[in-house]
Amino acid sequence: MRNSLPIVRFVLCLWLLPLLAQARTWTSQDGRTLEADLIAKTVSTVTLRRQGDGREFAVTIASLSPADREYIAGWQPADVPPPRKAVTEQQIADLVAGLPEIKNPRAPLEANYPNVVDFREKYSRALKQMRPATIPQTLAIVREMARKDADILLAITKTVLTNPPILTPFGWSKGSGSWKESYSAQANLNWLTSELPPYLSRFEDLSK
Repeated sequence: MRNSLPIVRFVLCLWLLPLLAQARTWTSQDGRTLEADLIAKTVSTVTLRRQGDGREFAVTIASLSPADREYIAGWQPADVPPPRKAVTEQQIADLVAGLPEIKNPRAPLEANYPNVVDFREKYSRALKQMRPATIPQTLAIVREMARKDADILLAITKTVLTNPPILTPFGWSKGSGSWKESYSAQANLNWLTSELPPYLSRFEDLSK
């Protein structure tokens, strides 16, 4: 039993070490000191919990030493995440300019999007409306656009595959669409589901 006591003490010390490490010697403007933990702060005051008896005190920041005031300025509660980085409009513009290209669409998507060969310009226009304060809202709109467009493009590819053009004595029948249209639909669908999602996540990363 006696042999286990040093181990118990050692484990207790390891457990208490993080708690003890939070204590700080605070110094007032007139030189008085206090061993205490900082547990909360406002614009003008801090709440200190004294070591030993656990009593809490509200202390005005202005009454503390310059070193203490500097420490308080950089302190955050353990459960509060650090502030997010400010995002500039130039950062957004640079990222919008890097919108990925759509690989090899060959023909307009006549069935649902007359004269549209690819969606890159459509999504570029939507993203150009983004501002630093509206990143979450704009991304939500663009992601909903992508979901709806992907559903339509998937329907185009399925329709052409189930009712393709066939060769007749008079030439190729129109069927439900052209192979080129199906190819463009598939190229845009791949872009919406594979290229666009990770690209949009980069806007969220700007403020991390």
